[in-house]
Amino acid sequence: MTSDDAAPPTRPIRRPNLARDIALSLSVLLLPLLLLMAFCRPTGSELPTVDPNRTYQAAKAEAKFPVLVPISLPAGWRATNATLNRLEGGGLTVRVSYLTPGDRFVQLVQSDADSEDLIVDELGAGKIQGTNEIRGEQWQRYSGRRDGETALVWLRPESTVLASGDATVNELTALTSALR
Repeated sequence: MTSDDAAPPTRPIRRPNLARDIALSLSVLLLPLLLLMAFCRPTGSELPTVDPNRTYQAAKAEAKFPVLVPISLPAGWRATNATLNRLEGGGLTVRVSYLTPGDRFVQLVQSDADSEDLIVDELGAGKIQGTNEIRGEQWQRYSGRRDGETALVWLRPESTVLASGDATVNELTALTSALR
């Protein structure tokens, strides 16, 4: 046998590592996406501003309860979203989201839905933390759905008013005090 007839050297057989290959492929795809999301999030100043008056007027025309509107909010408050949702059975839920002067979010919800259901839907497992007297009415103060969130809830005979978000209690009080 000559040196030309020798068998070529064999390489060890590599067993495919499917999980590792998938993880590497996903990291190549997800890393740029995560970076894009981290650096391209809108800040409070970039959020659109809406005029909630049309939503409030439509709610007042349809609701079977008195719809409250914030009057004379301190300077710097901006409405960023306003919706009117009709419920099964003829009920109504009004939602208006605000950005405070401190770039904190507050969602004002007014509804004639069952108050217990509304509180669970809006606050999850939020717990009562006390009460606040606002314009002569007792509002229940809850922990919010997420850490750092607070909610003020007013249980009226015909509806529930709920203001929640990452705003301070003073900012929540400013909004709820302005309701007329």
